[in-house]
Amino acid sequence: MCNYLGIDFGQKKIGLAVSPSGIMAFGYGVIANSGNLWKVLEEVISNQQIDSVVLGLSLSTDGTETPSSLATVRFQKEFQKHFKKIPITTIDERFTSKEAQRNLRGSKKDDKEAARIILQSYLDKRKIENEKCKTKG
Repeated sequence: MCNYLGIDFGQKKIGLAVSPSGIMAFGYGVIANSGNLWKVLEEVISNQQIDSVVLGLSLSTDGTETPSSLATVRFQKEFQKHFKKIPITTIDERFTSKEAQRNLRGSKKDDKEAARIILQSYLDKRKIENEKCKTKG
C-alpha cells in the first residue's frame, strides 16, 4: 500500500492532502510557498511516510499551458531535485477550485480541499484503470 500526498500548488499558498490507504484522500493543511517550503515538505513527507506525490496541473480550459501551469512544472522539477526517491505525477486540475468552492458551499477557495480533490481524482482514476485490467484477464 502506498501513502500519497496531493498538492495544490500556488504562488503564495500550497494545499496538501494525504491518503494513507490509497483509496480515500483527506485534506491535510495549507503551507506558505516561502523560503522554508522544502523543509516543511520534508517534515510532512517524513511524518506521513509519503511514497508518492500527485500534483495538480492547472491548464487552460482548452488544455493548453498557462503561466500557472508553467510555475507548477518548475515546482515539480524542484521537487524532484529535493526528493529524488519519491515519484511525482501531475494530474489535470482545471476544475478543482470550483469543485472545492461547491463542496464548501460557496465560501472562498480552500487550498486543502482542492488538494484533496486532486488526490481523490487520481486515486479514483487508478481504481477504474485497475478494474479495467482485472476484467481483461
